[in-house]
Amino acid sequence: MEELKHEGFLPKFTLRWMAFYFTLSIFVAWVIRQAMQGSLWASAAIFTLAMCVALFLLYAIAFLAIWLPSSQANRNGITANRSNADGSSELSRSDPLLSEPSPTVRELGE
Repeated sequence: MEELKHEGFLPKFTLRWMAFYFTLSIFVAWVIRQAMQGSLWASAAIFTLAMCVALFLLYAIAFLAIWLPSSQANRNGITANRSNADGSSELSRSDPLLSEPSPTVRELGE
């Protein structure tokens, strides 16, 4: 694919890209028109597309709900120790690169 050149606020599109987006918009408008006229396949296609967008948004929100606090904790230098004897994890301020690695399965069995 071609690289889009950015010289200013909007990128410069080639004629090929404009023709592709124009054709795509005509196709989407035709499918929506068919759905409005009662075509079952077009209604199913619109519903499927809407569900894919909804699931994508749900997964994006779930990812951000986990990633944002983790990113903030990493920025503050807070890590969880996983090698407590009682199995609980306790937050501590330490450098994760300098901390000791977790024991391997072979070391736990000995």
